Amino acid sequence: MQVQRVQKINIDKSYEYYSYLKYLCKVSKNLYNQALFIQRQHFIDSGYYENYNDLDKLAKIDGSPLYKNYHILPVQVAQQTLRVLDKNWKSFFESIKAYKKSPNKFTGRPKMLK
Repeated sequence: MQVQRVQKINIDKSYEYYSYLKYLCKVSKNLYNQALFIQRQHFIDSGYYENYNDLDKLAKIDGSPLYKNYHILPVQVAQQTLRVLDKNWKSFFESIKAYKKSPNKFTGRPKMLK
């Protein structure tokens, strides 16, 4: 079993970079939501989901829906945001497999990410 370590940092509103950090969080959220929308639509249409590498390539193409938010963020933050989304999709697929093996362990069929 893997243990995840989390560090929570509370930033006071009087901190000089508070508004900038809040802006970066908003852009990261927007990137995640845009990538999720693209993945959902592609999965619904074709039954195939775009993995991290596909989304990363798409985000680097000028004119793509992900391009603007991807390039506003520092590269590592943008890439990590897309990696988190990829991890969440893989978790969804694993839960579907587990549900098919033993549905009695679940209260209902796992739902697609929203």
